[in-house]
Amino acid sequence: MPACPRRCPRYCGDYDKCQPQGLARISSEARRTVLDFWDRTVDGRGGSHSLFILPPGLDFAEAVRVARLHFPDIWARLDEAGIVVRLR
Repeated sequence: MPACPRRCPRYCGDYDKCQPQGLARISSEARRTVLDFWDRTVDGRGGSHSLFILPPGLDFAEAVRVARLHFPDIWARLDEAGIVVRLR
């Protein structure tokens, strides 16, 4: 999951500041790219996020494009809620 932008040392219940919806993290591993971001559009509890395991070697823009292509219902929900997926 993306780190708290305020760098809280422990779990923080201020979801809007410490777990802003759409704040993303991307990581590359040998056989996959992982894109995940805070997302409480289905589950309003803290720590809720969406995670996509994608083909290896994608940058952020490519990962978002591929995830949108293969999971259109999830992205339609995010768009409807006004959530912008971003790295910072």
